[in-house]
Amino acid sequence: MLKILLLRTFQIRKKRILLTALAILMGSSLISAMIAVSARMDKKIGKELRSYGSNLQIVPRSSDYLKEDSLLKLKTIFWRHNLVGIAPELKTNVKLVGQKGKTQFIGTWFDKSLKTSEGKIVKTGARQTFPWWKVKGAWPKKEDEILLGSSIAKKIGAKMGSTLSMESKGKVFKSYAVGIIRVDKYKESILGSTSFAQKIKGQKNIVEKVHISAMIVPKLKLPASIRNKKVNDMNKKEYETWYCTPTVGAISTQIKEVVKDARVKNLRQFTEAEGRLLSRLELMIFLTIIISIVATAIAVMTTTTTAIIERRGEIGLAKSIGASNGQIAFQFLAELIVIALGAGFAGYFIGLILAKFIGQAVFKTSVSFDFLTLVITLVLSLAIALVGSYLPIRKATKIQPVVALRGN
Repeated sequence: MLKILLLRTFQIRKKRILLTALAILMGSSLISAMIAVSARMDKKIGKELRSYGSNLQIVPRSSDYLKEDSLLKLKTIFWRHNLVGIAPELKTNVKLVGQKGKTQFIGTWFDKSLKTSEGKIVKTGARQTFPWWKVKGAWPKKEDEILLGSSIAKKIGAKMGSTLSMESKGKVFKSYAVGIIRVDKYKESILGSTSFAQKIKGQKNIVEKVHISAMIVPKLKLPASIRNKKVNDMNKKEYETWYCTPTVGAISTQIKEVVKDARVKNLRQFTEAEGRLLSRLELMIFLTIIISIVATAIAVMTTTTTAIIERRGEIGLAKSIGASNGQIAFQFLAELIVIALGAGFAGYFIGLILAKFIGQAVFKTSVSFDFLTLVITLVLSLAIALVGSYLPIRKATKIQPVVALRGN
């Protein structure tokens, strides 16, 4: 019987049905697009922000140096995949043979291979940590290959492929300039491998500090109950939640677990800016979704109210032959559930197309089908239909048969 009533309603009242479906379709498509975009936004923006350099530094706690071999374990921590770039630094001074004065030599990793806890080999170093560096020529691959600062290269007339002799502590070290680095900070410096810097310095397995480019999330992602709580005051469950969220504190703790006698410095100007930007974008998307829900619910309420006014006679006749208020409400709800599910399903795929366009145009990332987003879209479509129709359906149940059939 219900099936017959629904089919009859959809055949006779196509205009009202289409208006309600269109309202839910527009709302669900915008909602699904915003959810799909926000799911990819955090990682993509985090990667974009990481292109500006490091946001964490590892420095010695009680000694002058860190052990370089301990850095090999950084890719074994829980949030190892969030460590986008790792670049140690060791400074020393050299004298270029035939030139006056001393020149700063900086040892680092350019393209270091590290093994993860899964046994995979990943590349990390200055190229990943500081992707904005401008290098003319090649990147050093061998121990004695170097990058010359642009001012040094101009001053001594060196070109790519030039052989340079450097003197330190009475020893002469030969090197080969494979590239010129055009970064103001290093225009008066020479960059080489950490092993070369250690050889010049006469000390093995040491670095002064480590630049880390890490993808982090703001503290606002943590539950409010532990957001500002000290680690020592957390219970086991709270600590697990904190430890498994890639905040500055959690990643710093995990770094210190593998790099002994280390202190992790938070470059606050970067991490706070990242947190504020991500939080504001998430708030904007959340408000857009809320506005869409409210606007769609109002549209559903308006069309449902109009439909009930047009169907007063039908409602009065149904009541006069014994239909209860619950049966009247159920009929309207059944109609709206069918419309909501159909419009919500179609709206998800329209939203997916919109999300793909936004993803490519704004974030340069792809958006694919996600079953969870589809379920959320359908649930929200149903919720919008039910909330928007509550007052009109309640009004329908209060219609008096005599008044409705009389036409007043």
